[in-house]
Amino acid sequence: MEKVAIRPAKIEDLPAIQLLYGDLYKLLQGMGLPFALDEAGLQGLLPVLCKSKMCCLAVAETPEGEICGFLSAAISRMDRKLQFCGENLIGKISDICVAEAYRGQNVAGRLLQFAENWMKDCGVTVCESEIVLQNARSLGFFQKNGYTPFCALTYKVLLGNGE
Repeated sequence: MEKVAIRPAKIEDLPAIQLLYGDLYKLLQGMGLPFALDEAGLQGLLPVLCKSKMCCLAVAETPEGEICGFLSAAISRMDRKLQFCGENLIGKISDICVAEAYRGQNVAGRLLQFAENWMKDCGVTVCESEIVLQNARSLGFFQKNGYTPFCALTYKVLLGNGE
């Protein structure tokens, strides 16, 4: 297969990205993610991500013009009491998804490199990504790309008062 192109997302890419998001979150829920994808909320959010200077929404596009993957990342300030190498900006990879037919071809790695380069250009020196514990493939991918696991994110369902 010919190499896919990695580029910033455009407004016309958003329907394809939304479909990939649906596939991604179905997979993640099967791995224990307790949260459901809000399709309407996503539809409203994607144009904002596409235009924001603090967000990176990148796509992988086939030579035929098919969007076969995407990555969503953002830059924010750390908690005021924290810093890394004297800085308090942090990059975060929120979501990355590659269509099944294109996995194993370094598409995800190229999307990640695109986002990391964007972060470096913005002055970011550290990047994180949350990974569902049962998603060994994703954990292995990030470790292969130099990421180090350092914590576990926990959640608790809070019932009504007194329950």
